[in-house]
Amino acid sequence: MPDTLQDRLAGLPEAPEPSTELATISAIQEAEEKRTANKKHRAKIEAEVLAALKVEFDGEDARDLNEIVLQAIKEGRIPHVSIAY
Repeated sequence: MPDTLQDRLAGLPEAPEPSTELATISAIQEAEEKRTANKKHRAKIEAEVLAALKVEFDGEDARDLNEIVLQAIKEGRIPHVSIAY
C-alpha cells in the first residue's frame, strides 16, 4: 500500500523559523558589507603606500631602489609599512 501524503510529509525536515531565516540573510549581508569595506580600506592603504614610494623613487636609478625602500621604511616615510626585528 503506498504511503499517504501525511506519511511522506512526516519524513521531511521542518522548515526553519522565519526569524532564523532572516537572521541568516542578515548575517550574509553583514559579511558582504564587511568584505566590501575591507576591499575599499585595502585599496586606500595601498594607494597611500604607492604614493609615498613614488615620492621616494623620483629620479632614482633602479639599482638604488632596494636601499631607498629600506631606508624609507626604517625612517617611517612609507605609511602603513614597518619592519619587525
